[in-house]
Amino acid sequence: MMKRGSMGERNYEHVLMCLICRNLFDDYDHQPKFLPCHHTFCKDCLREYVQHVGDEIECPSCRKIANIPAAGIAALQTNFYVKYIQSLVLGFP
Repeated sequence: MMKRGSMGERNYEHVLMCLICRNLFDDYDHQPKFLPCHHTFCKDCLREYVQHVGDEIECPSCRKIANIPAAGIAALQTNFYVKYIQSLVLGFP
């Protein structure tokens, strides 16, 4: 098991944290959500982004247009691979 801040975490940093707010993904406000282009950002950042620009947004990574479901950001697919990688790299359950 690797400790936070170790070389293993830095190697997976692009997968373990939101590239907008730089927080580690979690099961709450920083829950990892897939956009249709398969880039992943935390629920909180996407919610704030949608409040500013509406339900049709550009992916912050690739600029492809993504339509947010009527049910909101929570309805986007959660990226469960992030949780699996966290358990391997950081020892999270």
